[in-house]
Amino acid sequence: MTDSFVTSQFVLDLSRISISYQEENPRFKDTFFTQYSLPFEFQMNADLRMRIGNYTALNATGLKKKYDGYHIIDGRVRKGTLEILSVEGNLVSAQIDSGFEQLPNFEKKLCDLPLLRQRVPDIYDHAKEICTKKYPEVDYNFPRVVYPKDTSQKGWEHFLQFINLGNSVDGFTRNEPNRSYNIIHPMPYLLYVLKTGFADAGYELVGDILTDEDFSQQVLYSNIPYYLTTAQQEHILTAVAPTYEFPTAGTWRLVCDNQHISGTAVLRLKLDNVVIREFNFERSDTLSFTQLLSIDTTLQTLALEIEGTPQPQLTMNLNIVAEHSEDGNVIEQVINPNIVDLKRAVPDVTFGELVKTIKNWKNYDMTIEGNRLYMNRIRLEERSLAKDFRSWEVREPKKNFLTKQSYLIKFPEMDDKSYQLPIVQVTDNSYQVLSPQEASKLTDITEVQIGGYCLPRVMFKGNYTPIARKSGEATIGLIWYDGNNGGFRKALTPPLVAEYWKEWYKMRIAATEYTWSFVCNKNQFRHIALRDTILAYKQRMLIKSINKTVLDKEHYQVEITTIAI
Repeated sequence: MTDSFVTSQFVLDLSRISISYQEENPRFKDTFFTQYSLPFEFQMNADLRMRIGNYTALNATGLKKKYDGYHIIDGRVRKGTLEILSVEGNLVSAQIDSGFEQLPNFEKKLCDLPLLRQRVPDIYDHAKEICTKKYPEVDYNFPRVVYPKDTSQKGWEHFLQFINLGNSVDGFTRNEPNRSYNIIHPMPYLLYVLKTGFADAGYELVGDILTDEDFSQQVLYSNIPYYLTTAQQEHILTAVAPTYEFPTAGTWRLVCDNQHISGTAVLRLKLDNVVIREFNFERSDTLSFTQLLSIDTTLQTLALEIEGTPQPQLTMNLNIVAEHSEDGNVIEQVINPNIVDLKRAVPDVTFGELVKTIKNWKNYDMTIEGNRLYMNRIRLEERSLAKDFRSWEVREPKKNFLTKQSYLIKFPEMDDKSYQLPIVQVTDNSYQVLSPQEASKLTDITEVQIGGYCLPRVMFKGNYTPIARKSGEATIGLIWYDGNNGGFRKALTPPLVAEYWKEWYKMRIAATEYTWSFVCNKNQFRHIALRDTILAYKQRMLIKSINKTVLDKEHYQVEITTIAI
């Protein structure tokens, strides 16, 4: 397959054009994929003038500057963009941008992913039914979590200090009018969120991550309150947005305060398609009223219908009737709506931040083949699996002896200083636990930040139960839940987490870099990929970077930098 840029209008042959391709292995960078930005020059000929446009004509107008298409390099196809930069005579300066360092939706917040949102008849009964199941049978669950709350606050006097207090036998503790005992908070499984996020970008997630025993039953915990309160239950009903599904049963108040009605119109308010108020206007007037609504279930819908003259300015205020203290403040009451809304149950982070956290946690790599995205652990290949590179050896490659350094694996800082997670230092012959004070004195270090933590389990009211140790809406917390309230993956905590990194970092700390140049046949070099392990100079090597310059249709000038394993 000839190197080229292909669009629906034309094919630009790149096989004879002098282009330099610089590739850096993402495993040695803080990126996910490889992006190309390739400036080059080519001669405009009659065929291209006919297919692209006569860019060489001095009076040419309305010509496109950018073309979307496919960039073919070494038989591999990537989506890309060709941009025409300038023209001088028949010489065209252009640039191809292809590949990417991250997926387009990596900047999307988790709450903006197409996560599940569904109504259920009764959230307490639903939690009782779901809580004995595990992923992938269900995409979310209801693990019990300690939730310390000041019970001296109005409305919280009866709270039992748990999220998801209940089980499959006795059910989940129900709140009562003016008595808040429990918070029901669904939590999505990590793998469900990852699969949904990659599917949103157009890829099917495959690879080691789907069978990773440390991640397979982890749910995402968010510090953002999932529950609703009486103070939050407000909505504005308008002629533009004339319907409202009640999220909570109870007594609601609908208020229309001195609203102008223009022209001739008939206004109807319907609760579940039954007319509860109707107003007829034969001329312009004002409308004021208050209506109390008794809502028995969360499946009920209020609708405003208007016949006659449109009333785009019309608004009505809807709120749940709340209890007030003697000083006039609303007494906060926990409301557990009969809705599973996973968009509201995730931390305030981007999808890319979540992926980077998991990538760094256990040294994962990502590659794309077609519409499949592989998320696999980085492993040092056996000698028998290395690709033979000996035919491209030169007599005297440049050897660069890397400066000895160490790597620090760091987790987020906890709120309580007595519960800090230790820092792990990986050196060329071991790893050890350090305090923050000890780590601050080190030099020649590289930090690896893991952006999440596993909620620790504490003895509370007779049971070991997870508890959050770090506040903040952007905190990524994991809870192991496989259908019961037991279990904890110590392998994801320091110092054991260093087991997933030690071989990789020990190799890099004690490594020697080799750099050399050679000329090769394009077809022979096409089976070499950036992430390959190669065999050269009687050693296994990882490719750190490749710089390929096109010499002619059949040959590259290659400069390669490798790290000996």
